[in-house]
Amino acid sequence: MNLSRLKLKLAKRSPEILMVAGVVAIVGGVVAACKSTLKVEEVLDNHKDKLDEIKELPSQVNPVEDVEYPAEVQKADIAKLYLRTGLEFAKLYAIPIGLTTGGILALLTASRQYKKRYLGAVAAYNGVAEAFKQYRQRVIEDKGVDKDHEYLYGKGTKKTIEKKTVNDKGDEVYSKGQAVIVDNGELVTLSDYAQFFARGISTQWDPNEYYNRTFINGKMKWWNNIFRDRGHVFLNEVLDDLGFPMTDAGAVIGWIRNPADGIEAVDEILFDIHEVWLPEKDDKGRDIHEPAYYIDFPNLSGIIFDKL
Repeated sequence: MNLSRLKLKLAKRSPEILMVAGVVAIVGGVVAACKSTLKVEEVLDNHKDKLDEIKELPSQVNPVEDVEYPAEVQKADIAKLYLRTGLEFAKLYAIPIGLTTGGILALLTASRQYKKRYLGAVAAYNGVAEAFKQYRQRVIEDKGVDKDHEYLYGKGTKKTIEKKTVNDKGDEVYSKGQAVIVDNGELVTLSDYAQFFARGISTQWDPNEYYNRTFINGKMKWWNNIFRDRGHVFLNEVLDDLGFPMTDAGAVIGWIRNPADGIEAVDEILFDIHEVWLPEKDDKGRDIHEPAYYIDFPNLSGIIFDKL
């Protein structure tokens, strides 16, 4: 392995190396401090003996023979004694303090490196998300919404959906489409985070239309209660509760109440629920329509992981 490749690998692993080194240094500092503490009593006893000698010295001098020990000299000697004792303590704990300080610095450096890399990853993710959004828009303009849905979800999950409406006579009718949601004659643009609440996609789906609608609305109220209590909710928490697989993006994006740089604060969590019906066959081969929903999340704050 050449030197440049080794440097590259070390730079790549530097946060992990610094964290391990920091932990080892701190543990070593604690062990060294324990060993040094065993010698503290000896230093203190020596200090006390020397101090007693200095304090008793005036009573042992002979003024008649012109031997004196002025009070100023005594004070100076006591000050020198405390200084020497302090230096002995410094020597005892120099290694433990050095190891602990070095360990803390290593951990702080590793944390800064992790944060720098995380912010770089967030910036890269935002760039990729924007590029993907523009790509999808070009696919829709060139090939149509059907192809966009096919490319996004695959052919196996592409189904014809029918928007259930009521006509002027009060009869239920179905407006056919393919991965297209239309409300009041206008196309509704779904975000990249929209989920299809249907059989085989959500584990919480039920053939009962009333149950599905009640369940989804109940979950929106539930997560709004949590949101009001703690001030933030991640998208993956909601997806998991609705029976959808969690996503990489859902681990870092969500809703947040307090404003922060680069994101918008929101007052509540909104589910944009679009009712559709899937033409299916029952066990006797008869045509039926299964209830399903597109659930979108129109007011996501954005990436909140680093804003908490």
